[in-house]
Order: sequence, then C-alpha cells, then structure tokens
Amino acid sequence: MAANAFLLIAFYLVLLMVLAQPFGRGLAALVADKPVFARLEAPLWRLLGAQQSEMRWPHYLLAILLFNALGFVVLLTILLMQGSFSAQFCLMV
Repeated sequence: MAANAFLLIAFYLVLLMVLAQPFGRGLAALVADKPVFARLEAPLWRLLGAQQSEMRWPHYLLAILLFNALGFVVLLTILLMQGSFSAQFCLMV
C-alpha cells in the first residue's frame, strides 16, 4: 500500500511540474491584460447572448437572486438525496 501511495504522490508532483509552465504563462498573460482567450471568448459570449452594455441595478439584483435561488435548490437537493447515493458510492470504491 505504501508503494501505491508513493507512486500516486510522485505522479502528482510530475504532473504539477509539467503543467506549471503552461499555466504560469497563461496567468502571466491574463495579468498583463493580453487577449489570451479572445478567440474562444467571442463565440461563447455570442452564444450566451451577453451584451456590452452594463446592467441596471434592478436587473442585476434579479440575476443575483435567481442565481442564489438556483444554487439553494441544487444544494438542498444534494443534501436531501445524500442518503440514497451513499450506498452506490461505497460500492464504487
């Protein structure tokens, strides 16, 4: 079991070292305010229907309240269904 844990930690460290350089460059470009993901963002914003104009406060308030209500419903559903899923997850491990 100790060898398995050692291999898992070694794999994690190697993966961390491999991914540190590309993620570091990407974060540096974002901080420098360069258009890193502009090619991906433009179609996404168009698909989602985002607009350049700012929201007025009633629209913003409604968006925040709806987002929080949706999050509440999702988390409450997870909490209430927690007992029924536990047996299935125990079998998977």
